[in-house]
Amino acid sequence: MLNGNNIKELIQKLKSAQSWQEKRLLIEHFEICEASDPRMIKELIQVAQKGEHKMLQRAAVRRLGDTRDPSAVMPLIVVLLKGLPSVRESAARALGQIRDPRAAEALAAILEDKGEILREAAVHALAQIRGARALDALVSVLEDKEDEVPLRKAAAEALAKIGSDKAVDALCTALGDETNSVAESALLALKSLGKSAVEPLISALSRADMTTTARMMVARALGEIGDKRATEQLIAIMEHKDEHYELREKAVEALGKIRDVRAVDELIKIASQDPEYSVRCLSVIALGEIRDARAVKRLLRLLRDKGNPLTLRLRGLAAEALGKIGDSSAVGPLAEVLQDEREEWWVRDNAAFALVEIGDDRAELPLLRYFKDKLGFMCASLNEPSDSEQLKVLTGIQKLISRLIDKSPRRPGD
Repeated sequence: MLNGNNIKELIQKLKSAQSWQEKRLLIEHFEICEASDPRMIKELIQVAQKGEHKMLQRAAVRRLGDTRDPSAVMPLIVVLLKGLPSVRESAARALGQIRDPRAAEALAAILEDKGEILREAAVHALAQIRGARALDALVSVLEDKEDEVPLRKAAAEALAKIGSDKAVDALCTALGDETNSVAESALLALKSLGKSAVEPLISALSRADMTTTARMMVARALGEIGDKRATEQLIAIMEHKDEHYELREKAVEALGKIRDVRAVDELIKIASQDPEYSVRCLSVIALGEIRDARAVKRLLRLLRDKGNPLTLRLRGLAAEALGKIGDSSAVGPLAEVLQDEREEWWVRDNAAFALVEIGDDRAELPLLRYFKDKLGFMCASLNEPSDSEQLKVLTGIQKLISRLIDKSPRRPGD
């Protein structure tokens, strides 16, 4: 059990140690309850400010941070502002651990320092302290396009930890930053906030000061979070033909990730007749992700639309979407595509995998035949001696499939 005599003995050992290395070892092995004693705090402060070696000073500073004792704040601020560079960094991190708002002003001042590692330590400390001064300082770093990119990215991460309305607004604005890695950091920060960021993000979609690039990132963030509150605003952007097509693409992608059935009717319209081919394709993908049977009829029409070569990608995507929806009414049309040797290979492949997903017995024989042929092509492409083992395996599977085909009962039309 800890008592006054124990602390006196530890302090005496620390003072009488013959080298800084021995003192450092003692400090690093103090228990928190020992280091937190007011008498030991006083001794650690002296070592932190006047220790005979920077590594000893750092050990004392780190231990003071571990104690989280408010009495260490002002002495640590002195070290932060006047100490050696590596000790100043440790002081910044220790102040972050203590989380006393008195340190915010000094840490904010450090953001003007030239040392990148020290500044990053100050950013992380401000995130832990929070408060109005810390928030203002972090927003300033994020918005300063002349600042180092790693520091701005660290500020985005720090603002997510604070999570206030002002922090979220700053992160929303940063989504349009011309430095891609900063914008991506803001996106990740907003995603980490989850549902608490949804309403500000929805508001950001219609903010006059938001660039198209920023709004695209907002839509992407809403999709990543996946909250259905964003559905109506995203549908409005998707429907608005005057919006930039890339923004409409991001809105469609987000709707596919959110999977709200309220978007199905509008996505069906877009998939059928939108002037932007890329938006149509993404709408088909989104319908597959939402998995609502109302889309089956329109997807089947797209699948059968062979007249226009430009619809090839749409047809393949429609097949894939039908597989995800899993409606048995798609089995016959998909099987027709699968068995049509004049059909494009990509569409046939997607039809095959869609039928596998649906799992209807009627598709088993067509699938066996199709995969047997695919295995034949794969075997023919294996020419190197090193391919011999793969060739044996594939040939064996091909023969097994042939036997299954021979044993399968024939259905009308086979």
